[in-house]
Amino acid sequence: MPRPGPPPAPADDLLPALAQAWARLGPDASQRALAEAAGTTISVLRRRFGDRDGLIDAIAAQIAAGSSPYRAIAATPQSEQVGPAVRAHLEIVLLAWRQHGVDRVILTGLAEGLRSPRRGRAFVNHTLEPTLQTTEQLLDTLIAAGKMAPVDTRAAALALASPLILALIHQEGLDGANCRPLDVHALLNEHTNRWLTAWAPGAESI
Repeated sequence: MPRPGPPPAPADDLLPALAQAWARLGPDASQRALAEAAGTTISVLRRRFGDRDGLIDAIAAQIAAGSSPYRAIAATPQSEQVGPAVRAHLEIVLLAWRQHGVDRVILTGLAEGLRSPRRGRAFVNHTLEPTLQTTEQLLDTLIAAGKMAPVDTRAAALALASPLILALIHQEGLDGANCRPLDVHALLNEHTNRWLTAWAPGAESI
């Protein structure tokens, strides 16, 4: 009789592998596929997380914890001037999207969230809101330093970050680059200047 293999690792120890599998396999991945990709069993996942919504919530929290160093960089002004600081922030978001896996996290999280209110809350709480709050923190820092007049930073952050995120979803998430191409860097220059006019009047254009 063959010897039984080692017992599966505790589910908490598998969260990094589960997060990688979720981002790679996408929203159609079953719990069984995620378990296999992470080297565990579906019974372990069900005992620890319950249903799929519980599993996705835990994975989203894991991803949020792992991305905190990148958010800290993005929240730190890279210039003492408002225009260059805002423009640099958008470049950091773009870099994170293209080179650090933020694209898969947001696209997969959005697809998951639209299928389930609970998964939607997980995506908002662990991915979307932390991303927007990073932009808010940048603006709060500029205001506290006297570089910007006080504004509603939540509204200003939404106005700043949304066009870039939507453009990346359109161009790279939905393959819009092959049917309606867009120069993202040119968009960022134009958008930054218009944002400065609306939210930081008096700041020099970039």
